[in-house]
Amino acid sequence: MSTHKPRTKTEAHQEALNQELREQYTRGQQIELIIIKSPERNNGREAFARHNDVSVFVYPGRSHLTANTHIKAQISEIGERHLKAVTLAVLD
Repeated sequence: MSTHKPRTKTEAHQEALNQELREQYTRGQQIELIIIKSPERNNGREAFARHNDVSVFVYPGRSHLTANTHIKAQISEIGERHLKAVTLAVLD
């Protein structure tokens, strides 16, 4: 008797999203972002931005990030539906 649970549409969709993010992005890749929410307005630790409609949670490091700050960041983690990144430089 098989104990394998059949994949649901939701699980299949989630797997496709995960694969899509891993095809678009790599850990260590550098991207430019415009901060939407500062860490203080988000969760206290990470700023929030979007890159190609993907949510990005940005660790500020030593940079002070506010809304509309243009930064260069390095992807540190590829999640199920989001990225995490570390600020490398403030660009303007």
